[in-house]
Amino acid sequence: MRRLIQLFFRFGGLFLFLLLEGIAFFMVVQYNKEQKAIFFNSLSHLSQYFEDKSHAISYHFSLETEADSLRKENSKFKQLLISLDIDYTDKEVSVFDDAPFQQYLLQSAKVIKNSIHKNHNYLILDRGTEDGIEKHSAVITDNGIVGIVIEVRKKHCLVMSILHRQTRVSSALKNQNAHGSLIWKDLNPLKMNLENIPKHIQPIERGDTVLTSGYSAMFPEGLVVGTVDSSWIEQGKGAHTITINLNEDISTLKYVYIVTNLMRAEQLELEQIINDE
Repeated sequence: MRRLIQLFFRFGGLFLFLLLEGIAFFMVVQYNKEQKAIFFNSLSHLSQYFEDKSHAISYHFSLETEADSLRKENSKFKQLLISLDIDYTDKEVSVFDDAPFQQYLLQSAKVIKNSIHKNHNYLILDRGTEDGIEKHSAVITDNGIVGIVIEVRKKHCLVMSILHRQTRVSSALKNQNAHGSLIWKDLNPLKMNLENIPKHIQPIERGDTVLTSGYSAMFPEGLVVGTVDSSWIEQGKGAHTITINLNEDISTLKYVYIVTNLMRAEQLELEQIINDE
């Protein structure tokens, strides 16, 4: 109580000044029509300003939810296009009826962590066993391919990037329908090499499109990988050396699609029969 009294005596003049100012302001506004109109008009503008700011803040925080919803819808359409093989004349059909069957399941995912400057690069995504994610699922974007899921936990999964020394992705030259293996030799995150294309395949020109071949049980057929940057045949070699400009810049990824091949087990079972012979 003593301190409160001391505080009042110390700042009493300021408190009295503010009180008198408040009373004077009230009397000016209350008994002067013109000043009253100006006050309430200003108060209305100030209230509208804070209301607009409040809506802007609420909208900002709702954007992530809306974006996630749009990514899910987009993944459904992309899943449909891949399953129906829209870009190609040969349609995949069920052995039981004439309706196209669903071979691939797509889920959108957010990139939590990504490396590109090491010999062995990986990504971590925010999808796991809770979302039905399985090992050996492909990871793609609207622009190209990203990698392969190698480990899965409850809420996250680990992806081996295509920027990895052990990467081998079956790919093909679109114009020639010649198949080879896509590998990453250099530390350039924008380039890869296409190997095992026989030297009799001619011509191979700069700008030729490279697609996934569909021979893998992970990546769907026909996904754009990139374009040919350069091609030559080394002396004594029986195949082209081809450098590819990747269509997707892995370093800028924020969101991706995880592709699950619903027919993978069946394909691998048949491949195992071949390998056992």
